[in-house]
Amino acid sequence: MILLGDGMIIAASYLVSVRLSVAATVAIAAHESPQELSDSAVLVYGGFSRPKALAYNLVTALVAFVGAGVTFEFANAVEWLPRVVILIAAGNFVYIAGADLVPEFKDEPDPARALRQSVAFPVSLAVLYVHSL
Repeated sequence: MILLGDGMIIAASYLVSVRLSVAATVAIAAHESPQELSDSAVLVYGGFSRPKALAYNLVTALVAFVGAGVTFEFANAVEWLPRVVILIAAGNFVYIAGADLVPEFKDEPDPARALRQSVAFPVSLAVLYVHSL
């Protein structure tokens, strides 16, 4: 399911701008490559041969092309679709980052460091926003 969304994000980013598409493609590839390698390793550890594990992983990765195809097809009919997909993806990434970071801030024993980290997160979001203008 995640790979379907990755395909949708990549396709939507290509429909919005070349700069965004390069950034999205590189970010998703950097995120997915270790995940896919570890999935293959788990399959090999579970008894699959290396070629069979890689083949199964490749077949599941093809779901990203389905997501891209669906996005390209519906983008012709629904003009605003690519921008909404990008907005949902961006919001999802910010949520995940926040959900992972906030518990860490709470458990930080040094109050000064916790404050610096707590301030750094919204400041980094503001920098990203200003950069996007």
